[in-house]
Amino acid sequence: MMKKIILFLVFATNGYYAFSQNCNCLSELKYLENSVEENLPSYQDQVIEQRREAEYAIHKQSCEAIAAQLKDTSECIQLFAKYISFFRDEHFSIAYKPEYYSFKLSSSIDTNIVRSFFDKEKRIKVKDNSNRVSDPIEGLWQDKDKTFTVRIVKDKTPLRDFAGIIEEGDNIYWHKGQLKMDITKGGNNEYDCIYIRQMRVPHQYKLVFKDSVLSVGRLFDLYRPGKLKIQKNSTKIAQEKVIEVSELSPKTTYIKITSFDLNYRDKIDSVIKVNHKLITSKPNLIIDVRNNGGGGDQSYYSLLPLIMAKKYTLSPLTFSVWVSNDILKWYSQDRYKYDETKEDSIESDSTLAMMIRHKGQYTPHEFDTIETDTLCAFPGKVAIITNRWDASTTEGFVLSANQSEKVTQYGENTAGMISYGDWRKVYMPCLPIWLSMPTKKVFFRNNADLESIGIEPKIKLDINQEENWVKTVQADLEK
Repeated sequence: MMKKIILFLVFATNGYYAFSQNCNCLSELKYLENSVEENLPSYQDQVIEQRREAEYAIHKQSCEAIAAQLKDTSECIQLFAKYISFFRDEHFSIAYKPEYYSFKLSSSIDTNIVRSFFDKEKRIKVKDNSNRVSDPIEGLWQDKDKTFTVRIVKDKTPLRDFAGIIEEGDNIYWHKGQLKMDITKGGNNEYDCIYIRQMRVPHQYKLVFKDSVLSVGRLFDLYRPGKLKIQKNSTKIAQEKVIEVSELSPKTTYIKITSFDLNYRDKIDSVIKVNHKLITSKPNLIIDVRNNGGGGDQSYYSLLPLIMAKKYTLSPLTFSVWVSNDILKWYSQDRYKYDETKEDSIESDSTLAMMIRHKGQYTPHEFDTIETDTLCAFPGKVAIITNRWDASTTEGFVLSANQSEKVTQYGENTAGMISYGDWRKVYMPCLPIWLSMPTKKVFFRNNADLESIGIEPKIKLDINQEENWVKTVQADLEK
């Protein structure tokens, strides 16, 4: 389903075709490789510390061989998705420079502008070889909500063995004949898939064929058309508030929080304060953080007195910064960004001095405690509902909350975007993209491995019944 966005025309010369110049893909890739090897914590962790230099060298050589054959800008960007997939680092991802698009994003939609922009994208012409299918993934596939249909066909290029091509799209973002997936064949019914998102950002996932279903990583499943009797959803979505509090019953209060962005910290604190009497008057509390992509830790601090059972709780994680020249320069320039007092600024200067002393290595780290000045007798039972879109700071919140004996986590595993963080933008010299490159590595007190896996709930709920999760959790708390 398509979220509503505002699109304003940008009257400039560097629109969709301004990046059609022939960037040298191999040169761009080597620029990225150098930046990764100097700056990326997950490189230091997964290649150097885990002694995987030989494995990384093979992957790097393979990507460079492909890059030397590519002339198309979009194909080069898709190759970047393949290169960064070596690192189990969900924060390390691709984004387009704002000037790539001929519009800006905001809160309502002008579909004609979007349609005009994406309609200019090249098409791939393929023949319907349904009578000569030799691989089980070939043919038509549809997502559960019927938002698009792709035809997977053999189409050998340096990047792929198969192409997933739009057969039926929304005719706004996606049009017939446009490339949706680059697929290479592996073994045991597994494939590697470079999946292209709505705004054309590529990401590589495992594509698994099992029981006539194609699973695109943890994103979603694809089915043969006609196999699911599900009505196509409307493309209109009501915009959710950042935080909502409501009374579900005389026993249970419900809080929905869609973002922990630091810009919303005051809003979250204010709503919790206004509703404090309601929340602390009932034995049960449900905190629903589904689809919350994270933000900053300070945004959830006002929730801690409601859910913690002890004034002092061991923090489940801490972090360390990899101090490269580029990261040192970035931190120095941005160190006062969120400072509010003179004391904050002094602390930021002290942190910079400490980083300089540890240049070329990780900064020292130690585990702290979660201190809660005020504890509440009610709520006595707290449920936290999670899904696969909960990432980063939200996962930190869930881990911290799970230290309390009051708390039970329900739903499905979180995103698994937590082992690295605090990213900075690394712009490519020629390609119209930048990469979010983390600066920190997270250490877990119990040595947990959560990246790309997520935090497993104590009580798993059926993803096909997600619209009923709140009622299910409420019934469990009140039984």
